[in-house]
Amino acid sequence: MKIPERFQLGGHTFTVREGHVFVERTDLYGQCDTGRNELRLAAVTSGGAPLARSVVEQAFFHELTHAIDAIFCNRKLTEDQTEQLAQGFYQVVRQMVAP
Repeated sequence: MKIPERFQLGGHTFTVREGHVFVERTDLYGQCDTGRNELRLAAVTSGGAPLARSVVEQAFFHELTHAIDAIFCNRKLTEDQTEQLAQGFYQVVRQMVAP
């Protein structure tokens, strides 16, 4: 699946940065920064091993769900709800774009 470099959401243009290295927290696979309209996605684990592509793709949907929540839901979703919705979105989209 191709992760977009940019996308529009609620009148905002978001940029997606793949290959981000998280130095402040090594347990992150992604981060949503609505102040900068940016999603950051890791490419490697804290130990330096490459992340599976499916993990990066799912992290994109997780961070996208955070952006949707921030813009349309006033940040009312819990982290568990965000993860559950993201898993569902990813499963459906993955099936749609599968070869």
